[in-house]
Amino acid sequence: MDVKYQGIKQQASAVMRGLNMTSKFLVLFVAAKYLSVESLGFFGIYWTVVVLAASLLGLNIYTYTVRAMLSSSSFDSEELLSHHYSSLLVVLLGMLPLIFIYALYAWQQEGMVLAFVLVLHVFFEVIAQENSRFLIGMGRPFQAALANFLRGFIWSLFAMLYLLLWGKESSVLAIAIIWVLFSLVSMVFSFFLMIRAEKLKLKWRPSFSWVMVAIKVSSKLLVATLLFRVIVGGDRLIVENLVSDETVGVYIYYSLIVFAIVGIIEAGVSTWHYPRLVKSIRTRQTADIFDSYADYQRAVGLSAIAMLVVVNLIVFITANYFLDRVFLDNYKVFFLLSIGALSYSLSMPAHYVIYGAGYDRLYLYISFAATALFIFLCLFLSTRGGIEMMAIAFSSALVFFAISKYCAASVLKRKFKEIA
Repeated sequence: MDVKYQGIKQQASAVMRGLNMTSKFLVLFVAAKYLSVESLGFFGIYWTVVVLAASLLGLNIYTYTVRAMLSSSSFDSEELLSHHYSSLLVVLLGMLPLIFIYALYAWQQEGMVLAFVLVLHVFFEVIAQENSRFLIGMGRPFQAALANFLRGFIWSLFAMLYLLLWGKESSVLAIAIIWVLFSLVSMVFSFFLMIRAEKLKLKWRPSFSWVMVAIKVSSKLLVATLLFRVIVGGDRLIVENLVSDETVGVYIYYSLIVFAIVGIIEAGVSTWHYPRLVKSIRTRQTADIFDSYADYQRAVGLSAIAMLVVVNLIVFITANYFLDRVFLDNYKVFFLLSIGALSYSLSMPAHYVIYGAGYDRLYLYISFAATALFIFLCLFLSTRGGIEMMAIAFSSALVFFAISKYCAASVLKRKFKEIA
């Protein structure tokens, strides 16, 4: 691929990811204007259930499948993906009725229709999410970004248009239906891209032995991911319970901005580099391991530092001239959170060295130690200095997490040299 053309596609992927992240804030802002407080709260609950269910119901099996895809230059994509999707459908058919029952019980006033919409929504989101991950594993991150753009930014535009046209008559059900439709479009579109790219003919091949192996292998990464979510995301819940003044909103606002940046780096840089690194590790191409790692580290480092410097400047200016004084008074919190985000971004290549080498248990131990440190620091510091101490706890845990991954990756790279 032409280097200039690839650069344009990388930048477009980053822009699409940024718009996806921005659209979340815009939808919530417009919804807050037209929905009642009760409806807005219910919409937040619906959103949370969709995101959590879509994250958990895949059981992280994709990590096993993608690693298998990158372990050989001649893998049987039809066989592998047929097993994956067949097993995933079995899991979904078993779990979705439970979600339906939960929705009926918890949302009695909203009725059976919304419960049914929720089930469809979770199903489409899980499949669309898996499709995007496989497109990245196939070396097509731009196509993955495009499919995610449909269920990210584009649905948000239509949801906001609906809210503006219907005003106070707007309903959560209608917004959910709009979202479901674009999740369906994204799922179908990403399937089309996969089939076109690999000329796939997926078959119904559920295999109990295959799914058990996949779950066994991916379970460590699933637990590690859940532990990481305690730090990134859990920090907002913890600060809401430990800090009682208006600065809670400041912390959440700054935290969302910081990890919107991380999301852009992941989409615009990481997804373009990690498949080559993992593939070189899995196929034992020692020279390419170090070349791909160096390219990956350089790209992530330059992007993360440049973006965080620019965004820190923008946030300082907006806090100084456009927002309430409390944002400027607590600007140091954003700077502290940025240190954690920068550390996490710089450790992305090290993460994929550990993942590519198959040291999932080691990664689980590192995640557990970082989470334990975060919880300890939260309990010890946050009650002593509000959101500033909370930001220190957050960034300290992520710096520890990054250093631990870097040390582990350095040891593994020395092993690769010895093998060569």
